[in-house]
Amino acid sequence: MLVLFFAAMTSLLRQLAAEFSHIDALIQVAAIAADRLSAHAPAGWGPGRIAATRRPLSGAPNGSRFAGQTAEGDACMKRVYRIGSMVAIALVCVGVSGPRVRSASPISLERDGSLEINGRKVRCGSVRSALDPRLSNLGISVPDRRLLVINPVRLARETETVRLFVFYHECGHHHVGGSELQADCWAVARGVGEGWLDRTGLGQVCRSFENAPETATHPSGARRCRNLDRCFVQAKAQQANVRLADKQRPITAAQAVSPAPKLLSGPTLLRSGFSRQ
Repeated sequence: MLVLFFAAMTSLLRQLAAEFSHIDALIQVAAIAADRLSAHAPAGWGPGRIAATRRPLSGAPNGSRFAGQTAEGDACMKRVYRIGSMVAIALVCVGVSGPRVRSASPISLERDGSLEINGRKVRCGSVRSALDPRLSNLGISVPDRRLLVINPVRLARETETVRLFVFYHECGHHHVGGSELQADCWAVARGVGEGWLDRTGLGQVCRSFENAPETATHPSGARRCRNLDRCFVQAKAQQANVRLADKQRPITAAQAVSPAPKLLSGPTLLRSGFSRQ
């Protein structure tokens, strides 16, 4: 019976460990607390309470043993009490700290419908964003429903740059249509313009394609990587042109106002005296 109970508790804790990465530390704390509880079990709880309800064995000296109660039984019940206490404390710890672990995710859905990725608030215009950990890939776009869906579990495994790129790639489909290459290019332009995409990040995005073969819906990873390079060069050139145009912009009327004349020399006293009215 004890073996089955322990196996069930072990299975439960393993399931919790899959959900909360810090459960091992919580179990260690729970085990220490359970040891202390089992060593100082309150009166009327555990083996003592069971013993009090049983009849003494006939002929037992001083009635020190009860029917069905042995020293091994005492030790067994103490082990059960310790395991039960450990599981209860672990569950309480998980319940208290669970929201904190979830809130530590790099991707979260905000109340206004936007997403927060790496502490950066992102929105795709009037498109509604949603999170779905059951999604089979990193993200999908549903233009007909003005919807953008991200898998926060899968995306959290990627680098910060890839997370932002995936969001803007799916957002790009709402602007350029179903073309994967054009959506990639749209995301690259946003990344260059907003300053979160450089050559290093571009390589990370390319590696996230995992050199996938061409499918009915997506070009091959190699083709997308070549397209990324072209889009990046174009975006950087356009950015340079914009900066140059800003420097060469004509001076406005407000900027063309002549400055106040400078004083070349101080005043000179011609003569002293008083002025009469």
